[in-house]
Amino acid sequence: MCIKSVFKDYERKDMSIEDFKRLSPYFRLVGSVVLEGWGESLLHPQLLNFIRIVKEEGSLAGFVTSGYGLTEDYIKELLKVGVDFLGFSFSGAKASTHQAIRVNSDFEKMVWSIRYFRELSKSLNIRCPKIHIVYLLLKENVEESPMIIDLAKSLGIKEVVFLNIIQISSKEQDEMKVFVYEGESPYEDILLESKRKASSYGIKLFMPSLISREVSTCPENPLRSLYISVNGDVSPCVYLNPPVESQFVRIFKGEANKMEKVVFGNLFCESLNAVWSREQFRVFREAHKEREEAKKRLFESLMNFKLSSECRLPPLPLVCQNCHKIYGL
Repeated sequence: MCIKSVFKDYERKDMSIEDFKRLSPYFRLVGSVVLEGWGESLLHPQLLNFIRIVKEEGSLAGFVTSGYGLTEDYIKELLKVGVDFLGFSFSGAKASTHQAIRVNSDFEKMVWSIRYFRELSKSLNIRCPKIHIVYLLLKENVEESPMIIDLAKSLGIKEVVFLNIIQISSKEQDEMKVFVYEGESPYEDILLESKRKASSYGIKLFMPSLISREVSTCPENPLRSLYISVNGDVSPCVYLNPPVESQFVRIFKGEANKMEKVVFGNLFCESLNAVWSREQFRVFREAHKEREEAKKRLFESLMNFKLSSECRLPPLPLVCQNCHKIYGL
């Protein structure tokens, strides 16, 4: 299910601390910095220093992880440096399922890590980072989705995020998805059970649609966030700049589309203001802004029992028209 299994020209690279420091003046301008791209954050040798730099600028710092490499000492250091949020990526509610999908990730060790974070922070009287579970929905594990809610309850976790596989680049990945473009997904009842469980436990569950329904604004929110690659390139979101050569494959409705990476500038060569105000980037954001405003007009017209052609959603930027995110998936 990983992009690395498909693209042979996948670029394996860590951002240097020198380059990271060049970005630090911008951290004070944002609410949070998510320290991840297309790899495992815990494997970066400077992760603790990166967190320190972000927090020195007054922003929140965190990442999503498979838990690979977590030890007692590493957890102590993460607590000491003050990491603010952590997402643990599960791909099964049982060890056998999880480890078959996320090769080299240890299910029991992840569960232990979450418990140790909570226990150690309490014993040391240190604020525990906000911990949530991220669960990738695939045909192999969707039946266990209600069980992951049980696991969250047992671990004292109050937030669970279900995700679909979004960047589909091969026939094998396409066959893994649990969502459909038309009709009904056979897994709706299973996720409804998960939703009921979460509600009864007081757990906040974020869940994508299993049926394609166009939404006004992408959940990646290009109006308020951006993605900076290891090379300093600025893109609207991570899905428009995978670490491969210029073109990459995106499968949508069974059709393989050759996509160009979308980069609006580079923060190692120019200022954020220069990139943000660039005409191409402005036009991209304006398209999403117009859709958000059209959504508000549509809501107001429905409240007034009036519906006009002006309430239709404006067209998407071309590069977003075949992205699963904009269809609620």
